Amino acid sequence: MEPSKHKDPIIEQNTSESDSPVMAQLRQIVIGYLEAHPKLTTNSLSKRCEVSEPTLRRIVKGQVKTLPQISTLLSILTYISNRSQIKEVSDFFGPPLSDHIQTALPSLELFDQNYSAELNTELKDPVKYLIFKRAINHCGVDEMAIRNLFGVYGLNCLNQMVETGILKKEGNNTYFSDVSSYRSSNADFVRNFKNVADYIKPEKLVVNDPLNPYFVNKSDSVNEKTFAKIRKILRATQTKLDRLMSEPESRGNIPYFYIAALDTLDPYSAREITDAESED
Repeated sequence: MEPSKHKDPIIEQNTSESDSPVMAQLRQIVIGYLEAHPKLTTNSLSKRCEVSEPTLRRIVKGQVKTLPQISTLLSILTYISNRSQIKEVSDFFGPPLSDHIQTALPSLELFDQNYSAELNTELKDPVKYLIFKRAINHCGVDEMAIRNLFGVYGLNCLNQMVETGILKKEGNNTYFSDVSSYRSSNADFVRNFKNVADYIKPEKLVVNDPLNPYFVNKSDSVNEKTFAKIRKILRATQTKLDRLMSEPESRGNIPYFYIAALDTLDPYSAREITDAESED
């Protein structure tokens, strides 16, 4: 193999031999892309795939101790492969990265999810995010619904999204996205969660109505085994819901949402708390 002609000093650093197979493959993909584009620096690539330069630098130098967030991986891989459908990206690069993506996103079996760092940036506007969330439903969203929800500002956002190609107009003032299932960045989850949670309507409860909204906010202190069991139950529930939503007979005109989260009521994650206890 001929020595690389790429002069980015970051690549000339030695890699750690303790890289996991996933990280070793990711590192080679990034280095290979930079070598194939000798005018592109690590800093330029970080801006194009919208991953921080320090993160990309550590990946290239083989200094990442833990696997990056799945959204970080997708930001890099979708840009390098020039593909937005996650299944296509996964198949394009193959194992072990494809196995890791499938494990992190088990719903890929049911939904052909898309990922776009550029779209994530556009949807940081909460109104655009909520419009998009309505538009990816199989029945789309009409102008009247947008006006009722967000007023004139919402209609302006709608027009901007059509102009940029995020949405398209079909039929009688109804708007759709070419994307039927979308994966947003983990970094945006909390903001998006709050935006959607504003539409929970406790005041709409009707006694014994099967169409009542459902909401739960529970907390307690548990051990690590119970925490893991709770997470497993939630993942299993999500899989069941995904299968239900993938069935054609589930389709209707109720713009449903489901949000769930599990974490610690503490600055530290469950892993950090557990590791700290084991060190004592």
